[in-house]
Amino acid sequence: MSQGFEIDWVHTIAGNSSERVHKICDDKTNGNIYAIGYYRDSLNALSTTQSDETFISSIHSDGQLNWLKKLNTDGPNQGFGITYDPN
Repeated sequence: MSQGFEIDWVHTIAGNSSERVHKICDDKTNGNIYAIGYYRDSLNALSTTQSDETFISSIHSDGQLNWLKKLNTDGPNQGFGITYDPN
């Protein structure tokens, strides 16, 4: 690790097959983190019958999961980009 770098917390989002976070961003004011990616089969309490399903999550600045949602779309999909807009 580089000097001055400290890990405050680690949050794991895990499924029973394959999952990946493609992008993260923060809200710049409260320190919340937003992540987008995909999973197969299940992820925490989410499940899908598709080969890939996009998820979006919000993690509080203290490392606790605020929410985890899936995008309900037709066919396999993966989320690759996310930004935060305070408006």
